[in-house]
Amino acid sequence: MNRMINMFSLIMGITLTCAAVAAEDAPVPGIWQARTVQITYMGMTSHYSCDGLEGKLQLLLGLAGVGPHAQVRASCSNPMGGPSRITTARLNFHVLVPADVVKNAPSAPADGVAAAEVVSIPGVWKLVTVSERAPFGIQGGDCELVEQFIREILPLLTVRNVDSDMRCIPHQETIGGIRLRFEVFTTPPIPKIVKPGHVLRTTPDRPSQKVLDGGNPRS
Repeated sequence: MNRMINMFSLIMGITLTCAAVAAEDAPVPGIWQARTVQITYMGMTSHYSCDGLEGKLQLLLGLAGVGPHAQVRASCSNPMGGPSRITTARLNFHVLVPADVVKNAPSAPADGVAAAEVVSIPGVWKLVTVSERAPFGIQGGDCELVEQFIREILPLLTVRNVDSDMRCIPHQETIGGIRLRFEVFTTPPIPKIVKPGHVLRTTPDRPSQKVLDGGNPRS
């Protein structure tokens, strides 16, 4: 009898746990909001060209689930456009915010849309992890840039459960120094449609060449 009761309790516990996970992962209404920030990068280990810094920041923004058409414009101290000791970047992007957090319609909706025309869309919490070569395009020399991303850009996003264990050493490309994990509120992934009779093959995403040429560790 006790064995049956224990088994029943175990089954109910598993059922409730699964229900809680399903409820947590269920999409909830969200609203896009505009963000603008300007950063000045002065890293000790890696220097970036304008194109290189733009590519790295675009990669990090994409991982963080910002809206499409994010803009990153860099200005470098090197007049030839090569790697610069000081590089400034202006970022314009949109983040998804849960509708229940936005108590009222935004006072200044993005792109001049009237408040009454703001439409909510489904959003979910997505787990993001960043480490050396995960994703492809992030290298050990990017440690200081990722640190700055955590300090100055991540607070502008809708994130939770941020776990950062960065171990950057100036003038040294640290192996395993990039360790970042967080959850971000963003749009659900688009399901892949497979035609009958076709096999779905997945390959790792590869960033553009601009990203690959992003960082140049200083010798």
